[in-house]
Amino acid sequence: MRLRTNALAPRFAIAAAGAIVLGSISVAASLPAAAAPGDLAVTKTADGGPGSLRDAVAQANAGGPASVTITLPAGTYDLTVCGVDDLNAAGDLDLTTATPVTFEGVGAAAAVIVHQTCVGDRVLDDHGSGPLTVRNVTVTGGSLRSEASAGAARGGGVRTAAGLNLDHASIVGNTATGAAGDATVIDGAAALGGGAYVGGDLQADSATIANNTATAGHGQGDPTVGSGGAAEGGGAFVAGAVTVTGGSISQNAVVAGAGGTSATTPGAGGAGRGGGLAQAAGASATLEVTDTTIAGNHVTGGDAGAATVDIGFGGPAVPPAGAASGGGVAGVGAVTLTGVSGRDNTALGGSAGATPCSSVACLMGATAGAGRGGAVAGAAAVTVGE
Repeated sequence: MRLRTNALAPRFAIAAAGAIVLGSISVAASLPAAAAPGDLAVTKTADGGPGSLRDAVAQANAGGPASVTITLPAGTYDLTVCGVDDLNAAGDLDLTTATPVTFEGVGAAAAVIVHQTCVGDRVLDDHGSGPLTVRNVTVTGGSLRSEASAGAARGGGVRTAAGLNLDHASIVGNTATGAAGDATVIDGAAALGGGAYVGGDLQADSATIANNTATAGHGQGDPTVGSGGAAEGGGAFVAGAVTVTGGSISQNAVVAGAGGTSATTPGAGGAGRGGGLAQAAGASATLEVTDTTIAGNHVTGGDAGAATVDIGFGGPAVPPAGAASGGGVAGVGAVTLTGVSGRDNTALGGSAGATPCSSVACLMGATAGAGRGGAVAGAAAVTVGE
């Protein structure tokens, strides 16, 4: 008896991995795409545990891949595990790896929000040497406060040791507040970058930097009087080059610290600069802004401290109030603005101290701080084009 093959039965053979030959038809098997080695997917909005944003950051810190991308689906990621920590266990999200890391939201930035709920802490702190990229994500709610002994408050929302790339991202509603002077450190602490402190270059593409504030601390009063702290970069403070294309820098503010009050020798007010954005003093890099709205940013210099008694003839000089510069943008190298829409940016020097004095020298010395560059200020050439 001879076995016969059923003519109606399909004949198939495995032609190759991932494909099946059915009769004369080749059908590709539907196999899920393998994740790249550096891809980390966040699967829940809760703060902590497997699948959380904090856990993804911890995995990125463990090292391995040449770069890491952390993807976040739409939702609000409230950071609720509070505490003082630089190892990502609590408070802000701490990146300690030298590997470049990207936070990438799935969808528009408005749909992916990383929100700090812990008072006195920022949102993201990148201690590593690799650049940080934030794409389609909103960073908000940071409220960094420095202690006098800790120096300046750097980056209310984000702080990076290296560069920061913002791609259709938003840095909004963050604050950096410098501590007031005290008996140990008499001068008020500076505030640098209400929204972001960038230790390297800043590149922003269609980003929004808005409603951030940098407020410096006031000086200590009698018996040992200090000066007010400087405040710079309400939206962002940048140590390197700045390239901004599209988007907006709006409604950010800088408030410098007031001088300390004294019976006879009050302190000077701190200087304020760069309501929207400021480059660090001494930086030689350029600042270029193209097709961007810069609007409603403000700088206020620190008020001079008040004396409580009449200084009289031969008394000490009245301290100056703090100057203000670059209500919108303050650069230190060449500044180039092309196709920029700018309006309602202001730079207002601090007020002279309320000092009762009878000498002419005293009266003449009690002056307000200078205001310079309501829209833009630069130490080198400033170029404005269509």
